[in-house]
Amino acid sequence: MAIRRSPPAIWTDSRRFRIKVKFAIPWNGLGRVTDDLHRFLQERLGRGNYAVHPDDWAPHMQASAIHMDDHAAVGDVIAWLEARVPAVDREPSVG
Repeated sequence: MAIRRSPPAIWTDSRRFRIKVKFAIPWNGLGRVTDDLHRFLQERLGRGNYAVHPDDWAPHMQASAIHMDDHAAVGDVIAWLEARVPAVDREPSVG
């Protein structure tokens, strides 16, 4: 008997939402900004109209991506992130 599994949410969200706003995570994390981000996205875009997933930023940097469809909200989302997520300094890579 075959087992049916649904695809991971990141796959379905990547196909569902056409816009992806990617931002780097500081080395010490986001802390309470994560809760504030979700609250802002719910107020600005509405529940079910966005998704947030881990991403990567080459080389060797963690990132997250906000998936959405509202072109008019992109500027607001970017401004919110720029005001609240600390600038990311890349540590020199050893190699």
